[in-house]
Amino acid sequence: SIAALINGPANFEPFQANPDINTPNEPSSVTSVTAMTDSTYTTPLTSNLQIGDTLYIELVGTDWHNSLTEPALVIMRTTQDPYGIALALIETDSATGIYHGWACVSDTSNDALNHIGAHTDDTLVITSHIDITKTDTVFIGAIGIREHTVRSSKVETCRATIVSSPAFLPTLRHYQIYDITGRTVSPDKLQQGIYYLAKDGRIVSKIIYLR
Repeated sequence: SIAALINGPANFEPFQANPDINTPNEPSSVTSVTAMTDSTYTTPLTSNLQIGDTLYIELVGTDWHNSLTEPALVIMRTTQDPYGIALALIETDSATGIYHGWACVSDTSNDALNHIGAHTDDTLVITSHIDITKTDTVFIGAIGIREHTVRSSKVETCRATIVSSPAFLPTLRHYQIYDITGRTVSPDKLQQGIYYLAKDGRIVSKIIYLR
């Protein structure tokens, strides 16, 4: 106790109330942490994200002070950034116990800008600061066709490079080749078909490969 730590001619009178009881605070308990599809926060996210996408997060818990609009903190970590960033969610109104916020999936982390760094093939874990057992996981997919977003489209004319010999990737830069399903393929194992060349996670050219 505090009284046991006091030496000398002094008496300690216990606090009459919790000194933090009337100040803003995080929720006293957390029920769930959920990645959401968009800024309406109505539908949980079930598909992969990509570099450059915005991630919306909802935390549900027990409100600390019914008369105040308060924050709730989550920690976001990836394989690229295992230490992660802290993201402050804001209560939708006083006494709701529902907290919303967003972050951007980026090439590198920036805590001040709410950017979480991730690889093009990564796993992002969102953890409540109050209760680390409450988490959600989002997968960062490779560039290509996204889940649940395949739709009919008219044929468009575009520029492409036609090659008929083993593909060559310039050195000293991070180049990757993807097939039309978004899977990474090795340059020396290309079959006849259409591929996309990406540098540093962004598509820079379309390749038509002829054996």
